Amino acid sequence: MDQAMFLTKHYAVPVAWRRITTDYHNRLNKPAQQLYKEFVEWTKEEYLRA
Repeated sequence: MDQAMFLTKHYAVPVAWRRITTDYHNRLNKPAQQLYKEFVEWTKEEYLRA
């Protein structure tokens, strides 16, 4: 399953999150990578808990 589609379907995607993903894909800067990892971990936990 495409993770981006999964996240978009199951969660409201705020502007800040889109900005983080843009930074992640465009510059691959470390803060954005860290936030991305944390967000992915959080969504996995939330999904498993649901």
